[in-house]
Amino acid sequence: IVAQAQFLSASAAANKEVDLEFYLTGADRNNYDLISNITPTGNILPRKIDVYGENKTKQFGFEDPQLTYNTSGLLPGDYLTGNVQRQSGESVGNYVIGVGTLSNPNYEINFIAANFAITPRQIQIEIHAKEKQYLDSDPEFTYTVTNGREVPGYPLNVVLTRTQGETIGDYPIEIASYNQECYLITVAAPANLTIIKRDVTVQIGILDREFDGTDDAEISPTFINLPGNNQDEIALSSSLTAIFQDINIGVWPITYYLNGEIVSEFGQAVMAGNNLPCYNFQFEVQESAEIVKRKITIYYTFALWKEYRYPDGAFNSFYFSNSYEGMGDDLSFKVEREPGEEVGQYELYFIEPYEGANNNFDITLGDDYFYTIRARRVLIEAESTTKIYGEEDPTINFWLSSQTPLPNGVSFEELVSGTPSR
Repeated sequence: IVAQAQFLSASAAANKEVDLEFYLTGADRNNYDLISNITPTGNILPRKIDVYGENKTKQFGFEDPQLTYNTSGLLPGDYLTGNVQRQSGESVGNYVIGVGTLSNPNYEINFIAANFAITPRQIQIEIHAKEKQYLDSDPEFTYTVTNGREVPGYPLNVVLTRTQGETIGDYPIEIASYNQECYLITVAAPANLTIIKRDVTVQIGILDREFDGTDDAEISPTFINLPGNNQDEIALSSSLTAIFQDINIGVWPITYYLNGEIVSEFGQAVMAGNNLPCYNFQFEVQESAEIVKRKITIYYTFALWKEYRYPDGAFNSFYFSNSYEGMGDDLSFKVEREPGEEVGQYELYFIEPYEGANNNFDITLGDDYFYTIRARRVLIEAESTTKIYGEEDPTINFWLSSQTPLPNGVSFEELVSGTPSR
């Protein structure tokens, strides 16, 4: 007896029906009638295969690439349905690629996991070169994205800084920090903060002054665009001096000296302070100044008055408000009063021109001085006398006291009339 069996379908399953056929062989096969009432069943087991996930990668913020796999043991013409899948998540990191929905009922899948890597998004920026003057505050450092783009909701958070230093020169601008969780940022080309010399205008002025008998000139500098704290203590050199061309009043040219040598061109040599090479000094130099008259005020030290018909006294008891001695000029002057001899006030004034070389002085009287003529005091003496009770008063004789002489040409009789009474 020969038996042949065949499953009715090829798919894997348990208790599948089997088509079983028997055949008689041998020389006597025709002498027998083969009868079979068997309905057999059998199992088709799933075929074991290996499925290999393929490693994948993407940059942060991009769409996932298609996930793929390879198989080992899959029969020709068969295929797997579904897709492999990865762990969820969009942050930078590694995620396992698993079997997902991949299946075929005829196969037992042994899936070898793969890695899905999300890497930082590559961004390239161009840092802008900057410039400032020495001692100014740093400008804002800026940049432009030249390659790549920022993912909405995930800022780059780029913070730029520079190499430390404050003197003139180039200082590289670099990335101090950025959002490294999401991005890999590179710089297209180096950029610098350039600190250039600070422009400072030095105005060298000369103060006008009163005559003092010398040619000394006082320098008064002004610095424009110099920081208020003047941390470098910028100033004119203490060796820089100036003189007037003449010592007398007038507007005179100024000559400048540095260490005793005439200054023909102003430059850094006339400056003092720290970090002078960090400054670009520009000079505005006053070429002339004025010596004005020295103000002298005269104050009298006694009362300016006399009694009627006395001679005027000398107007020479006074002091000066300002020194003038040793200044080369003879400060001589003469004061007179307005004419008149009657009782009253008379204005004092200077005689013009002054006597002596007084051109360098402006002389004034300190107050509103007046010369006063007062009424002349006259002392009269009278004789003592008596009378008897009941009689008339006798005549009282009187005369001018010798202590008060009268002016020439004036008689006692002209001054006094009447008689004394009691």
